[in-house]
Amino acid sequence: MARGIARLLGFELPENFTGPFFARSMSELWQRWHITLSSWLRDYIYIPLGGSKQGELITYRNLLITMAVGGFWHGATWTMVLWGVSLGMVLIIERIFRVHKIVIIPSERLRSVAGVFYTFITFSLTATLFGVASLKDTYAAWKGILTLQRGLPASAPETIIGMTVLVFLFNAWQYHPFFDRMKNPNVRLAFSAVLVFVTGILVNIFGDVSGSFVYFKF
Repeated sequence: MARGIARLLGFELPENFTGPFFARSMSELWQRWHITLSSWLRDYIYIPLGGSKQGELITYRNLLITMAVGGFWHGATWTMVLWGVSLGMVLIIERIFRVHKIVIIPSERLRSVAGVFYTFITFSLTATLFGVASLKDTYAAWKGILTLQRGLPASAPETIIGMTVLVFLFNAWQYHPFFDRMKNPNVRLAFSAVLVFVTGILVNIFGDVSGSFVYFKF
């Protein structure tokens, strides 16, 4: 929406998200998610610290510092910094696997599919640190996720599946070549309307939107 309004005013804003939930690792996700911020952190924090040019231990340190700064950017609270540090630790683990060529799934196709699910689950679980007042809230969120509570009735796990499918559908709708081949604008509009309508219903029934906007805490 922001890019569309900017175009109406004669400006061209850079694309900030490019199918992040199709990423096969958290490292790839940060090349697709909030690209302008990720690029700034890379150019002004990670690379000036030495990037990956000064050995593995220094690289790990640089990743932790960079992601901690990214967490602080989202909110001046220690839980936000901890969120950033947790993401940095995930990036370090992925780098260890990549550098030492540790492969768990031999099949490249299966590895890609598993990577997408791994990334989505990891991103979702680390997000429980995002904007919380204390670790008790994170614990409550994890408990809610594992017991299908906290806004989602325990008797309706299909709702979680439905919401997850919608997330991937929206990503596919924007970035997958299959949808680009839909030439009929009426079909594209109808599909978009259905997605928005169903999402609105699910969020209205099962979502919890009572919290304040996270950036007001900064």
